[in-house]
Amino acid sequence: MSRANSWIRGEPKRIDVLPCDSGSRSRPSEIPNSASSAADKDREAVHLITLITIGSLLCAVVSFVIAFERQSVQDEILKVTYEFFLVGVIGGLLSFQFKLRQQAAADREAKRILQRGMLTKLIKAYGGGKKVRRLLRATAILGLGTENALVLKEPYERQMERLMDVQLEFEALNHQAENSPDLFSKALADDLEKMEKYLNKVLKDYEESPNKFKDTKPLLTELKHVEEFVAMLKGKTEQEKKETAFYSQFAEPFKKGVAELQRLIIART
Repeated sequence: MSRANSWIRGEPKRIDVLPCDSGSRSRPSEIPNSASSAADKDREAVHLITLITIGSLLCAVVSFVIAFERQSVQDEILKVTYEFFLVGVIGGLLSFQFKLRQQAAADREAKRILQRGMLTKLIKAYGGGKKVRRLLRATAILGLGTENALVLKEPYERQMERLMDVQLEFEALNHQAENSPDLFSKALADDLEKMEKYLNKVLKDYEESPNKFKDTKPLLTELKHVEEFVAMLKGKTEQEKKETAFYSQFAEPFKKGVAELQRLIIART
């Protein structure tokens, strides 16, 4: 105790005790240099030693906490890094998959546009063929429905030229379907081929008709395929209609072709 008293008497008036890593200053402790009793000096020495001990313990605790926190931070950093990497990889894969889906959807929509275009052209070409059929009845044939029906040259030739355009359109559609198996089915190509070949037969009569129009108006019966093409179906039974070349080789394939294109357009893949 005497050593503590002699040590205290040799120190300056103010002694500041700084906390270790506490981040803030503690209040300074003052030791008066006045004449005081030995008991007071002993108590002050005990207080100082107590403060130093407590400060040391606090430093140890703080150091331990900091070390513990640092270890936790490292673990947390590793954990966050792992999570970030995991999220990045999964996010990248999802993004890549999303882009693939977008590309697939874009490709599918491009196919649908071509298939819709084919459907529009098919309907237009079929309508063009039926229009020629009606105009032939109305303008190019005298006495339709009788055994002596006659064919008028000029209106007949005019409608055959229009029918040739329609036949060429079916031929182009058939080639498009055959050369694009990823867009159009074989069933559609077969139906288009039937329609194109049917109209080609009708045009065959036109190609062979010049000699028949030399001196007179030919009978409709001399143009076999044209006669069948313009034949009236009114009054026939459904079975009789289905047996005609116009229905089986032109009207029915058209219906099947439209149905097939609609199926392809609404298909998901």
